[in-house]
Amino acid sequence: MANARKELSDFIETTADKVYFIENEERPYQPKYRELFRSVNIPGREIMISSATHNINFQKRIDGEPLVYTDPTSGRRVFGKKELYTAGTKIPDRFTNGLDVRRPSDELKNYIRDWTQAAINRYHLDLETFAFDHFNKGGLTAGDPIFDGTNDVQEDKNGGLLYDGSPLFNLAASPRTLLKKPPHLSTNAFNNGLGSTGQNLTSENFETAYQKLTMDNAYNDAGEKTMRLPTHLVVPPSLRSDAFQILKTSVGLPGDVNNGANPNFEIVDMALSPFLDDADAWFLYAADGSWEIFDQEQPRFKSWINNDTDCYHLRMEVAYGSLIKAWQNVVGANFATS
Repeated sequence: MANARKELSDFIETTADKVYFIENEERPYQPKYRELFRSVNIPGREIMISSATHNINFQKRIDGEPLVYTDPTSGRRVFGKKELYTAGTKIPDRFTNGLDVRRPSDELKNYIRDWTQAAINRYHLDLETFAFDHFNKGGLTAGDPIFDGTNDVQEDKNGGLLYDGSPLFNLAASPRTLLKKPPHLSTNAFNNGLGSTGQNLTSENFETAYQKLTMDNAYNDAGEKTMRLPTHLVVPPSLRSDAFQILKTSVGLPGDVNNGANPNFEIVDMALSPFLDDADAWFLYAADGSWEIFDQEQPRFKSWINNDTDCYHLRMEVAYGSLIKAWQNVVGANFATS
């Protein structure tokens, strides 16, 4: 009896694994969030890096002079983690009672397939929701757990804020600072939010955001100049027409400024997502690898029998999370702040 039960549990798990492999091989679309996030895996469940690890500074030096090394411990601590999520189903008794696993019924195979397909689809939708919630919740002044890197090993003292103690998107009235002020600037006050309201997606506001991302905020935590060029205009479906006019209209009327030519024609791609909550929020974004999503760990399927009810169960367990290494690669407008 025990061997028969194990064989059936193994069959259920193996069938679900095969469905997952086929579904992912034949999936007709690529997740939208992967245009913006770098899709990676990490060993274990958490990661901590320093914001100064890769702040390289070449120094003019005569042969024989000592080299000043980058101190990887001098930066801010940047946390990322994966968390576990589980979905499960109770397999109806009629599919398993008295079953010979050498000849499993089509009803059982179809049930496992249908449930696993539905679970995989829900998993991909949850990943889209999770990824775009970084935009939805990035301006909350009290922070949000999605940015909290606290885990069983270490505490993220910034809680639900970014590694510098500010929201992902901040306004000019609440400036953030770099760890080291750029030496040629008179201020160490920065922001990457045009405004929480009243900053609609127009050509003028797009130009302002472009200037802020490529020039005003183009410094790293060591105060050194960097190069960031936006790659995407991230918008909800409600702003599709506005984004199209800015990015896809090539020529206007003769005699207009620049003879009607649009300098922003196809300058970035449109990233349209129904997973953005605010109908008027928009974001200019540089996909430079600064945002990572940990989604490469293969789901685990587990089947077991409840000895009290004599029923078989199947669960799908997944783990995913994120790491935000820079706020400088995005400028937002009309985002929620509370």
